[in-house]
Amino acid sequence: MPGQSGSPVLSANSREVVGIVVGQWLRPTLIHFGTTAKPLMTSPAAALRTHYAIALLARHGITWHAALVSASVGSTTLQTGGFSPPIPISLVSAPYPLQALFGGEVILDALIDTEGRIADLNVVHGTAPFLQPVLDAVRTWTFSPAQMDGKAVQARLGIVVQFPQSFLLKVTAREHKYSPPSEDSLHHAALPTSTVEPDYPANTIAEESVIVYDIVDQQGRVMSNQVLRGVEPFTATTLAALQKWQFVPRQESKPATGSAVVMVTFRHP
Repeated sequence: MPGQSGSPVLSANSREVVGIVVGQWLRPTLIHFGTTAKPLMTSPAAALRTHYAIALLARHGITWHAALVSASVGSTTLQTGGFSPPIPISLVSAPYPLQALFGGEVILDALIDTEGRIADLNVVHGTAPFLQPVLDAVRTWTFSPAQMDGKAVQARLGIVVQFPQSFLLKVTAREHKYSPPSEDSLHHAALPTSTVEPDYPANTIAEESVIVYDIVDQQGRVMSNQVLRGVEPFTATTLAALQKWQFVPRQESKPATGSAVVMVTFRHP
């Protein structure tokens, strides 16, 4: 309808705002349903997803800020010695590759700069066809930078993107093991040494992504998590699997606690 430019676009699943209406085609289309029914006049609308709007602003150097940036995850982040880790602002999920026959997993070690952007991205694990879609998505992510005594600082963040095998009969292992970084590499993100794939929920036919923000303690255990995106029953099965994950212990690392973003993209069997 005229005058709806700037109106929010809501997700059908989560009811969260995911975009804004930016305009309509000038020439409406008449749809006839019969000789007696009144024709319906419709005009296709254009919408811009919020995530891409944020990425566009950042690309052109336009200053912006997020209202209540840490409201959803700030209460779960642990401050140690005046340090608070980077907090996600805008994340977009990676699609399940259509050509993938089995499941896969991508692990990244990201450096978040003082502007909340990814300054460095190291691939710890990942192969085709999963790696490139993940890199394309992650490179658009934005964060609120880490803070040290109230000042923005650089910090590393672990990113794990999991594509559980979608076949009803499991033909690959649900648990994945990884070697920890070398002993002389103390400056690394919170990286997993053991992950477990969640089961696809029974009696479900949807395809969905769940994104969780985790805080990892000195022993490498997930001490708290906050769901950034997800609908039931996918959220519950993801959180259950995360309780079995193990990360690299951080006894010698600075800061003592680490943070990671875990994304699980489900495909219907």
